[in-house]
Amino acid sequence: MANFYSTSLIATFKKGTAILFLAMLIAGGSKLDAQVSGIVYRDFNASGAKENTASYNEPGAAGVTVKAYNAAGTLLATTTSASNGSYSFTVGQIPAATKVRLEFTGWQSADFPAAFGTGNGTSVQFATAPFATANFAINYPGDYIDNANARIILPSYANGDNQVNTGNWFDAKNADNTYAFNYDGVAAASVISDMGQIGSVWATAYHRKADKLFYAAFVKRHVSLGPLGINGLYVTTSAKTVTNKTNTGSFVNLNAINPAFDAGSLPGRTFSPGNNNKTQANRDNMTVGNVFTEVGKKGIGGMAISDDGRYLYIINLNDRKLWRVDIGTAGTAPTLASQIVSYNAFPVVAGNSTFRPFAVKFYRGAVYVGGVLDGVKPDNSSVNRAELKAVVLKVDASVTPGTETFSTVLDAPLTYQRKANMNTGFGVNKNTNYIDPNGTIAAATLCQGSWHPWARTFTELTVTGNGGTAVYPQPMLTTIEFDPADGSMIMGITDRTGHQTGNVNLSPTGNTLFTGNAAGDILKATNTGGTYTGFVLESNGSAGGNTTSGAGNNEGPGGGEFYYTDRYQSGDGGALGIGNTANGANANVSHEETSTGSVAVFPGKELISTAFDPISNWYTGGVRYYSNTNGIAKNGKVLYTGNDVSVFGKANGLGDLEIISAPAPIEIGNRVWFDGNGDGKQDADEDGIEGVDVQLVQGVTVVTTAKTDVKGHYYFSSDASRTSTTSAKYNVTQLQPNSNYKVRIKNAKGASVQTPLATYDLTVKDNGGIDANADERDNDGALNGDDADIDVTTGVAGSNNHSYDFGFVTAGPVGGGGGGGVESISLGDAIAMRVFNNAVNGNQGPVDYAKLPRANNNRSIGIAATGTQLKLTDLLPRSLNNNSYKAFVTTPKDIMAITNAKDILSIDFVNNNISKAVAFGTQTTGEVYDHTKAICDRLKGYELTNMQNTLVKGVNMVQYNLKNNNGDIEYAMSFIVGAKTGRNSYTIQSNWLNRDYTIDEVMYNIQLWAGSPSLVIEMANDIITKLQAGMPIQEIKSNVSLPKTYITNGKRVDENVSLTINNNTNISSAYFEIKDRANEQSTTLNTRTLPITLSPNGLSTVSVPSSDLFESTLSLYVN
Repeated sequence: MANFYSTSLIATFKKGTAILFLAMLIAGGSKLDAQVSGIVYRDFNASGAKENTASYNEPGAAGVTVKAYNAAGTLLATTTSASNGSYSFTVGQIPAATKVRLEFTGWQSADFPAAFGTGNGTSVQFATAPFATANFAINYPGDYIDNANARIILPSYANGDNQVNTGNWFDAKNADNTYAFNYDGVAAASVISDMGQIGSVWATAYHRKADKLFYAAFVKRHVSLGPLGINGLYVTTSAKTVTNKTNTGSFVNLNAINPAFDAGSLPGRTFSPGNNNKTQANRDNMTVGNVFTEVGKKGIGGMAISDDGRYLYIINLNDRKLWRVDIGTAGTAPTLASQIVSYNAFPVVAGNSTFRPFAVKFYRGAVYVGGVLDGVKPDNSSVNRAELKAVVLKVDASVTPGTETFSTVLDAPLTYQRKANMNTGFGVNKNTNYIDPNGTIAAATLCQGSWHPWARTFTELTVTGNGGTAVYPQPMLTTIEFDPADGSMIMGITDRTGHQTGNVNLSPTGNTLFTGNAAGDILKATNTGGTYTGFVLESNGSAGGNTTSGAGNNEGPGGGEFYYTDRYQSGDGGALGIGNTANGANANVSHEETSTGSVAVFPGKELISTAFDPISNWYTGGVRYYSNTNGIAKNGKVLYTGNDVSVFGKANGLGDLEIISAPAPIEIGNRVWFDGNGDGKQDADEDGIEGVDVQLVQGVTVVTTAKTDVKGHYYFSSDASRTSTTSAKYNVTQLQPNSNYKVRIKNAKGASVQTPLATYDLTVKDNGGIDANADERDNDGALNGDDADIDVTTGVAGSNNHSYDFGFVTAGPVGGGGGGGVESISLGDAIAMRVFNNAVNGNQGPVDYAKLPRANNNRSIGIAATGTQLKLTDLLPRSLNNNSYKAFVTTPKDIMAITNAKDILSIDFVNNNISKAVAFGTQTTGEVYDHTKAICDRLKGYELTNMQNTLVKGVNMVQYNLKNNNGDIEYAMSFIVGAKTGRNSYTIQSNWLNRDYTIDEVMYNIQLWAGSPSLVIEMANDIITKLQAGMPIQEIKSNVSLPKTYITNGKRVDENVSLTINNNTNISSAYFEIKDRANEQSTTLNTRTLPITLSPNGLSTVSVPSSDLFESTLSLYVN
C-alpha cells in the first residue's frame, strides 16, 4: 500500500467506568454595519501611523488576510483587505460585545510588519466588538526612506580628458563631478567629487549600512574614464553627510581581481585637439574604430545593490551579462576572483537584432535586468525600427549565478509614435518627418521624435538648424524602479544620442561643431502578476488604474503618455511642462521628452527624474519631480548651467540618481500575557500583564529595559527618529540586523520574583498550533534559572518581529502521585492516565497530607559513582521553587506487587494542602516500567491538549499537556535514566513510545507532572543536574520527533470514543482497524474496520463506536 502510515490506539473500557489509553505509531511511507474594522496600509517611514497629506501618502495594502477568533479559539470569520486597504466584519460575523483575536497574514514574502504605533497594532490584535480602528501596517524595507527631505546624489560630466593635470583652472580633472542635495531642492548642492577622482561614471548604488556610494565606469563620448579605466568602481564614504571631495576615490578594478570580467577596451583613445581642456572641443577618437559606436556597448551599464548590502549587481556592456560582486555587509572591495562572478547569457530575445542590456534593479529578493533590442542587424548591414523593443528579465537573487533561470516580465515594442517637439528653435517639431538610413516617413505617420534604431555612424544622426543640432532618439533602457503604491514598474529610457554627442563639440571627423539634443522618456508598466511576475506597458496615458491628461497626445504607447509633462516650456515660468500642445499646436513648448534616463521613486512622494532644462532656463541640467498618480511635473532643480562645451547642455549631462537613506530600523516585541486556560495560546479574553520589566540582552550585557504597558506590550527598536516611552525603547543602537540577542524577563520566578508575576508560572512553550501563524500567538519564553528567556536572531534591516511573547499561568491542582503516575503502556500514548480523585495507595477519598511523611529537603543527596547503586531517593527532587512548596512522600503501596517495578518513589509538592507538582519514579531491571489492568481500573482518561518536544539542559524531552476532568491543565514530562555496572556514564532517553526505548541494565522511569510547565522543567533540571554531578550523561536519541499524525484529544462520549486527530500530511483518506475484547478474561478478538476522512494538514474529530467493550485496539491506516 503506497504511502503507508499506521497509528495504533489501545482503548480499554469497563462497564460503568471508561478508561482510555492511546498509543501512537507512525510508520513512514459592508462597513455600515461593521462590528470590527480597520485598514491595512504601507508604513513607508516606520512611524507606526498612517500619514496622508498633500505631499506624502501611505497607501492601503490590498490582499492581506484578516481572521477573527473568539475566546474559545473558534474562527468566526475571514476577510481580505480591499484595494484601499480597508476590511470589516459584520455584526452577523462578530456579535456585539464579542472579544476577538485578529490575525493578519498573507502579505508578500519580502514584506514585514511595520513598527508598532498609534496606527498599527501588529499582526495579532485584540478587540471587543464594536471596534473600528484595528489597523495594521506592513512595509518592504527597501522602500524605507528615513527623512522626508532625504539627500539625493548623482554624477555629472565635464568635457575633456580628466586624467591630465596641468594645474590650470580649465583642466577637466578639476571640474565638478558628483552633486549632493536635499530632496526639497532649496539649498545649493554640495560637490563631493571631481572628474579626476572618478572620471566618467553613470551607475550608482548606495550601501545603506556602510554609508558608501559606489559608482561604475561608463563610456561616454567627450569624457575620459577615471584612474581605474573601463573596469573601475569608485566610492564615496560617509555619503549621507559629506559635503566635500575628500571622501571619494577608487574602489576596485574588477578586471584586476578577476580577468574574466572584461568591459572592453578603447585602444588609442585621444581627446585631441582639446585634450584635457574642458573649455575646448575634442573629437574623442581611437586608433581603431571610434568611441561614438562604443557607447552602450563597452564599459559598465547599470548597477544595483542587494538589500543587505552584500552584493553589487553589475551589467557588463561588453559581454552583455549580469555580474555579481561580493562586497560583504561592510562594503569592502573584493580581493578574490570568486567574489566576482557572472550569470549565464541572457535568454535570446526574439528578433533579428541585438539585445542591449543596461538597467539593473534589486527589488524584493529578485534582480531585474532591462534592455532594448537595438534594431540593427547583427552583422551591422542594415537597420529595422520594427525590431525596437524594451525587455525586462527577472532572476531570483538567492540562486547561485550560473545555475539561474531568467524569466521575462516585460516585452514591449518601442515602435510607437512620439509626435513631439524635439527642438522648436531649430525646426525639429511635431511636424518633422521621421528619417533613418532606410528612408523618410511622413510626419503624419511617424514624427522624428520617435525612436530610431541604434546609429552605426555619426552621419546617421539627423542634424538640423544653424547650430548643428543632432536629433536622433535611440533608446537605451537605463533604469528600472518600482512604485510600491501600486506595484507598477517605472523605466527611465535614455537617448543614446545624448551620450554620443556633446554641447557645441566636434564630430569624430572634421572641425564642425555639433550640439546634442537628447530625447529620453519615462514609461510606466502595470503590475499584472501580483508578485512582480508580469507587466503591461502603459497605453494611451493609462497605467496602474490611472489615466492622465496625456491620453490622446500621440506621444506615447497606444496614442498617449502617462508622464505627459516631460517637456520644457519657455516663457515666464508657468506650470512646469504644461503647455498648450493639443492638435499640434506648439505654444511655448520648446522641447518635449526632456528626461535623460535616470529615475528614482520616493515612496509616498513622487518620481524624480534627470532632465535637461528642468525649470525655465535653456542649456541647463537637473532633476524634475513627477506625480505618480497624474503624471504632472511638480517641481524641479537646476544643477548645472552653460551653453558651452565644458558641460553637456541639452545632451545627457547627468548620471544615475540615488536617494540616500539609513537602513530601515528593526523593532522586536511584543506581549506578556496571562494564559488563563494554560494552553499556551493568546486567546481573545486573555489580558496582558502590566508592569513587567523586560530586558534586551546581548551576550552578558543588558542593553535596555522596557516595562510592559497596560496591555502587556513591550518594544525595542533601533529607530532613532522616535521617542522612548516606558514600554517602548527607541534608538537602541545595539539592535542590529543579523545579530543574536535574548529577550529576558529577569526574576520571572524565585525568591526575587517580579511583583506582577508573583502568583504566576511560565506557560507551555511553542504551542500556538500547527499553522504557519502559530508562532505569532504562542509563548516563546523558556526558563533559564529564575529568568524567562527568548532567543532572538534578527534578520535583515527592517525585518520587524513582534512574535516574542511571554505567557504565564496560575499553577492549578494536579492529581497526586499516590495513584501510580502516568501508567499507560507507553508514556507517549497518554491520553492521560491520572487518579480520578487523588486516591492514595488505592484508597478512595481526598488526600490528607498531614498524615503523610515529609520529604526531607535537607537530606544529603549523593549520586553513586557505580551507577547501578543509584537510588530513587537520590534522584528525585526534594524541593521546588526555592522551598515554597511542601514536599510529601506519596508512594503507592500496592504497585510493586502488580507491576515490574523493583522500587517506587512518589513525591507531591503541595501548597495549602493542594498538590501542585509530582515527581514519580520507578526502578526496573532490563525493561521499561509497565502496568497491569488492576492499576488501569483505577484510572480515568483525560484530554491530551498538546504534545511537543522540549530541551532541558540540552537533552531532548517528551512533553505533553493534559486537561483533567475539572478542566485544569496538567503539564507532564517522561524520560528514563539508565545505568550499567562498570560503565562510567548514565544514559538518558525520552520517547513517545515504550517500544522505542533502548533497554539498559537498570532503568529509572521518571514521570513528572505539575500545574505549570515551569515547575516540570525545574524538576527535570534538578534531576539532570544531580546526574551530571555524579557521572557524564549519554543521551540516546531514538525517536524524539513528533509523529506526523497523532491524537491530540480523546474522551468517552456516551458509548463512543471521540478522538481529535492532528494530521500533518497531505493525505485525507484513512480507516481504523479495530480489534475488540469483550471482557478482561476474554481471549477472543473481533476485528472490524471504520473508514474515516482526515483534514489534510489540519485537525479532524472522529467518533469511534465502542459500546461497553472492555478493550479495543485500533490501528489507523492513512494512505
